[in-house]
Amino acid sequence: MRLRICIISQEFPPYTHWGGVGVYNGTLAQELAIRGHDVSVISRADDRAPAEQASDSGFHVWRVGVPIRRKRLVGRTVDRILHARAVETMVRTLDSQQRFDVFETTEAGLEGERLLRLPDFRARMVIQCNGSNAFGEAGRGLLAPLHRIDWRWSYRREQRCLALVPRVIVTSEATREVLIGQGVSPEKLRLIYQGIDTRIFHPRNQATYAAPVCVGFVGRLEQRKGIDFLWRVIEAVGPNAGIHFHLKGALHPASLADTRARLERCAGWVSHHAPSDHAAMPGFYRTLDVLLQPSRFENFGLAYAEAMASGVLVVAGVGGSAREVVRDGETGYLVDPDGPIDKAVALLRQLVVNRAAQSAVCAAARADVERRFSVQACIDAKVALYREAAH
Repeated sequence: MRLRICIISQEFPPYTHWGGVGVYNGTLAQELAIRGHDVSVISRADDRAPAEQASDSGFHVWRVGVPIRRKRLVGRTVDRILHARAVETMVRTLDSQQRFDVFETTEAGLEGERLLRLPDFRARMVIQCNGSNAFGEAGRGLLAPLHRIDWRWSYRREQRCLALVPRVIVTSEATREVLIGQGVSPEKLRLIYQGIDTRIFHPRNQATYAAPVCVGFVGRLEQRKGIDFLWRVIEAVGPNAGIHFHLKGALHPASLADTRARLERCAGWVSHHAPSDHAAMPGFYRTLDVLLQPSRFENFGLAYAEAMASGVLVVAGVGGSAREVVRDGETGYLVDPDGPIDKAVALLRQLVVNRAAQSAVCAAARADVERRFSVQACIDAKVALYREAAH
């Protein structure tokens, strides 16, 4: 049965490609279209983007509303409410032309908020829980109180969306537990791990080791991702340890001055790389020996799984989904971002002496990703849930 599917997300490559949500949605739309389903994507307007575009894979993208910079003027919650109106208008127009079988959106973006008020649309809706304002950072400074109010306002609206929708996808048991703790009914929760394309994310063709040991960090340079732990490791190993750190991600506004000062002070053994299109990430991972990403909470940990598939040794934080994705001592290592750095430092120094010391762990990690987190398994589970929604 061919399904008519509508994916609603502000984050969608290549124009509004801000993080893991965009990566996930891009892969989802492409794989569903390849399988023969009729896929429409409603995303965010951008000055560089056409209002309507057909992809080579066969799905269509409509970009609505105004660019994200409006958020700076009105705040995240008001901006999302206004964007939800633009989404509703476009969805209702497309649905009147040919009825959708199912809609998938996120709670954190509030894109489907207005649609959830309408019983006919709500019955066909699935929410993918990619993380909410419960784990946001409000920042510092004179405007911090207003930012905190804004975060709380968004969070309450997200919770209302989760209470209304009949089906919620979680990408880890950790996220399931968070939502149950927030009062979401366990009966509506469905665990579907994100899928990794191991044809694209694969190890280097041959084990060539060149000094120094390359240690990566992927994502916004913020405390939630464990950047403070990483800075402690960086300072502990120093400039002459045979280790170079590559930090790839946006700088967090709340710590901008401090981060820039640290990068300048450690320029000899730390490089900062701006965020890039996801197509560049497989090549980036293959330049690394280690991914040191001690996040305090990850709903799934896309960077963990992608790095593991790429033959990179992963050192993850103990919070969130990390214990599901990384098996400590078997497919990678876990560290407490609020604890001592000794374990991480010892692993890095071991690799300086013997680059192949963790090759068995890396091989086991690659095999585990192929077994548990394949794109095929993810899409199979998605389509099964979509068929439920369509009936």
